[in-house]
Amino acid sequence: MHEKAETAFLTGSLVEGFGNALSDLDILVIVSNKSDYTVLPPENPINKRIDVEVIEHAEVDSAVNHLNSMDISGKGFPGIMTEDELTVLHRLCIGIPFFNPEKARTIQESIDCTVLAKYITIYFQAHFRRMVEDAVGALQSEDFTTAFFNARTALGYAVDAYLAFHGETNIRAKWRVKKLLKHDPSLLETYWKYEASHVANTPEAITEYVKEVIRYSNDLLLTIQGR
Repeated sequence: MHEKAETAFLTGSLVEGFGNALSDLDILVIVSNKSDYTVLPPENPINKRIDVEVIEHAEVDSAVNHLNSMDISGKGFPGIMTEDELTVLHRLCIGIPFFNPEKARTIQESIDCTVLAKYITIYFQAHFRRMVEDAVGALQSEDFTTAFFNARTALGYAVDAYLAFHGETNIRAKWRVKKLLKHDPSLLETYWKYEASHVANTPEAITEYVKEVIRYSNDLLLTIQGR
């Protein structure tokens, strides 16, 4: 590891258990100043592609402080964090220290991953509500194709909020199925039904589908309200 590095973590989909045979091994390096750091090809005894990301400690502190300023009471708008902030905090929450582990643990202890999961729950609930409004608006405008796809997107956000409530802090939709398998295979069956079922391209069929998906999504989110 470069002498200018403060610490480093193994992270990413392989660490989470979501990766596959072609997944990269992700390394997250924390430094004081990027301009002083040169990424060197790490030793690769496992013959895997290795993706090295370098971030400054100040960026981590900024993301942590921003998270701590969020109102996660659910009583009002919590504030907005960027996807980059959420991603780096998630990667640190799941990371396995492998260089200067004492420093790594100090960084991890500064992050309340429970608060992160709660914020992401609220984050996806807000996305869900906006997408439902778009789906309903499209239906009322008789834009049935838009209503269909907006309803499917809204369902995805509802599922993501449910998973975040159960502790998942990875915001990437591509791992939604893996997370469902981990937490609730029965929910995966229902998700599959709505995602993969054939819906005739008629106003009547799409209207019925959109209403059913929105009703189911609302019921799903009700299961996490007040808990």
